[in-house]
Amino acid sequence: MKGNTTKMYWERYIDRRNPRRIEPLDKPIDTYIMLDTETTGLHPEEGATLIEIGALFVQPGNENSRPKFEQLIDPQHPLTEFITGLTGITDRMLQGMPTAGAAMMRFHQWIDHVWPAGEPLTIIAHNAQFDVSFLDAAERVYDPTSPVFDCKWACTKEMSWEL
Repeated sequence: MKGNTTKMYWERYIDRRNPRRIEPLDKPIDTYIMLDTETTGLHPEEGATLIEIGALFVQPGNENSRPKFEQLIDPQHPLTEFITGLTGITDRMLQGMPTAGAAMMRFHQWIDHVWPAGEPLTIIAHNAQFDVSFLDAAERVYDPTSPVFDCKWACTKEMSWEL
């Protein structure tokens, strides 16, 4: 019964109608970008922004040489003590780093270099909806005509709930 109660609790955090969401454990995913972000807060719609993007390109056969992307991002305002304590990222580390738009340009360049041409981009992250919401916000800074970061995503947190 406990497993059912836990699953019901987490269901309220899952937007199953999101067209970019991949149902966890629905089918094997063998080519994807593993993503993690650090942010200044929880909600981009309330002004929180990216301060780091970390990504790893995974595909069959690249187990010994996986291209990675690491970019610190200047949020253009000081971090709170809480965020510095949580992430280990300091204001000093962010000095001279690109802003969100420039960081997204670099992220797009990296993706264009590693991702198979013509294939829809697949992101896997723990709490993917959170990470992708921050990519969406940064994408609008990079390209104001783009409403979202163009990707499908699967969430390892949801996968763990399913298991």
